[in-house]
Amino acid sequence: MENVPAEALVFTDESAICERDLMRVFGRSPSGKRVTRWIKRTNAKRYSLLPAIGLNGMLAMTVREGSIDRKRFETFLEFQLLPAMNPFPAVNSVLVMDNARIHHGGRIAELCEERGV
Repeated sequence: MENVPAEALVFTDESAICERDLMRVFGRSPSGKRVTRWIKRTNAKRYSLLPAIGLNGMLAMTVREGSIDRKRFETFLEFQLLPAMNPFPAVNSVLVMDNARIHHGGRIAELCEERGV
């Protein structure tokens, strides 16, 4: 990696947030009084974010309700990210991912090889 120029690197990683995660668990009240807040129990929605960022900014991004599995990751690669990338050794030509399970198997390696990434 040390021989790869920074402008060739593109990083992608999933992140998610659940509406329930936004609820406060601490609060303020007058001295000696306990903080109380009733929270209505609901099935909170989960949103997943999948960006791809290079040295010159965002190349692609998707936000969806629910989780991102391998099939959805492949779709993101095929129709959003890889069309914005270039064959190696050009700018935006090296895709850097973590070791998540959804990054292995399926058509991921094939899609990247077809694009020269």
